[in-house]
Formats: sequence, C-alpha cells, structure tokens
Amino acid sequence: MHLVLGTANLGQKYGISNVNNLSNEESLELIKFAYSQGIRHFDTAPDYGVAESLLGRANIADLSNIQLKISKSAGTNIMDIKHSITTSLANIGAVSADTILFHDPEIYFSEEFSRIVDSLLDLGVAKRIGISCYTSEQASDAFNKCNKLTAIQLPENILDRRINKSDSVRLLAESGCSIQIRSIFLQGLLLMKSTEVPKKLEITKPQISRLAKVAEDHGLTILQLCLSYVMQIPWAESIVFGANSINQLSEILEASNKLIEMDWSEFEEIPEPWIDPRNW
Repeated sequence: MHLVLGTANLGQKYGISNVNNLSNEESLELIKFAYSQGIRHFDTAPDYGVAESLLGRANIADLSNIQLKISKSAGTNIMDIKHSITTSLANIGAVSADTILFHDPEIYFSEEFSRIVDSLLDLGVAKRIGISCYTSEQASDAFNKCNKLTAIQLPENILDRRINKSDSVRLLAESGCSIQIRSIFLQGLLLMKSTEVPKKLEITKPQISRLAKVAEDHGLTILQLCLSYVMQIPWAESIVFGANSINQLSEILEASNKLIEMDWSEFEEIPEPWIDPRNW
C-alpha cells in the first residue's frame, strides 16, 4: 500500500477544518517536502483550482506516478474529455499519467461510457483508467457498465466503514482493479475537537467525542487511529490524503509507520446522510 498526496486544498480553501488557506508558496513547499520524504504519488484535478499548476511549478523529478481526474465540466463529449486530460498534463508538465479518473461518478450512466473508456485507452496517456465514486454500488455499476476500468477511488474512514463491509468492492479488488481510499479524515472533521464541530454537524459530536476518548485512553492520537484503520484494509492499494501544513504531513508520515490494531467495531459510525460531505 502506498500514500498519495491529495492536492484539493493547495492554494485554496478545502475541508471543513481548514481555517487558514495554504498560500501558493506554502503549497509548493508542502509538495517539495512530501517528495523529499519519499511521496511519489500525487492526486490532482482541474477542479482543484491552481493545484495542477503548483505541481508543475514544484519541478518534481519523477512525474510517472501522477494521478489526475477529468474535469466534471467535460461531460461525455470525448473531445472535451481529451482536452481536459491534455490541459492537465500540460499544467503539470507530464507527458502521461499513472492513472486517470473520471471525477463525475455518474458518467457511467451515459450510453457512451464504454466507448469513452476505449478512446482513452487508445490515447495511451495513462496506465489505468478509473472512476472516483461515493458508494460501493456506484463502483460496481460502473465496472459492470465497462469492465475495462482498472481503478476505483472511494471514501472510507474509521467512522464510515461502509465500503470495508462491501463484498462487491472486495471482489473488484480480487479481479485486479486498483482500489484507492480517500476522505480518510473526512475533510478534517475527524481531527477536530467536538467543541469545534460546526453547528450544522452537531449530530456527529457523539462519534467525534468517542473517537477522541478512545485515542486518549490508549495514549494515541486521532490521526494514528484514522491512519491505522485505513492502512490495514487488505483490499486497498493506496490511500489518498491531504495535509494542511508540513508539520501535519510529518505527523501523518510518522503515524503511517506506527499502525495500531484494534477492534474497529467499537467506534460508532457517523449516521447517514451526514457521513457524506455533499450533504453538509
């Protein structure tokens, strides 16, 4: 399993706990520090503001593991989709990507979906073509619509274990599909103190408080618990995460080498629909 630095918060506000936006210069330093610490995988998208251009400006020596998403605004028009990809590659300064994901999970509803995937495979700009989804049902349906997909990105964390319970996702992994986990800190919500949780998300306070209590009782940080859970999912190939500072990135990298085994079922999950940031 490898770590992938997400770039949604670089140079812009992203995440419910992100009070101070990273400036462009701070973002560049974060990218360079990540690379110096062995991070070789980066996840970016045109919908992440200036993130792609910041990756390009960082002058990373090895761009072979860049992962990019196709702009949601490209829709199902193959020319617009290809333009999104070539523009992203130009912004980053890469000739190809390791993985290209459809950012819009509902694109598989299109009758053209399978043909679009074939066109991208023929284009030869990525080792893998996949889709970023929100549920195991979406992942299965997309794969059933086009079994040439070889990468699926899904949300999963210690207080949202729906994907880990899904047999369909495990079967996708066993079939050779690369499964990536994102939202491991739930946009920073899981790392917040319960007193800091916004009023609109007060319903999540009991679960957040319980998580903090267990961490304190075991002499651990919440970050350690969150990372330990997702990094021990057997069918996950990679973890996409974000960091708001070099210090936080250092803490994440340190915690990734000190995984804790626990009975994860003792953590009460955040109820639906509040587990999905689209409903915030």
